[in-house]
Amino acid sequence: MNPMNLKRRLAAGVLLGVVFVALEFLVHGCLLSGVYKETESVWRLESEMKSLFGLMIAAQFVFGVFFGIVFAQGYEPRRAPVGQGFRYGLIMGAMLAPMNSLVWYVLLPIPMMLAVYWLLAGFFEMVVLGIVASFVYKP
Repeated sequence: MNPMNLKRRLAAGVLLGVVFVALEFLVHGCLLSGVYKETESVWRLESEMKSLFGLMIAAQFVFGVFFGIVFAQGYEPRRAPVGQGFRYGLIMGAMLAPMNSLVWYVLLPIPMMLAVYWLLAGFFEMVVLGIVASFVYKP
């Protein structure tokens, strides 16, 4: 791989890390905040979560970076970029969203609707991230 392409992959990955952190904040910090308040007995104390917040952001960022790197690895220059991003997002959503939401439903005493919201949000986030990847990664 030429050094210029490596720089583009890393730059796209960093941008996707930022986008993923923003999507997670939108979903969990805004849209689902009421559901989390209704189920507060399941979660850590707010003070504990705040002390660990940086770790969560770092994990989300690293995921976004690797999401971009894997997208770039499979990029096909002869195909339409947006279609590739959409397809990649669908595949990642289908792979990750059911596993994440259903495993946490089994492990935590949460309402089934929260698991459904996580599944839908996770799938949506992966599709959006895939489409964003198609715009930011230019080999």
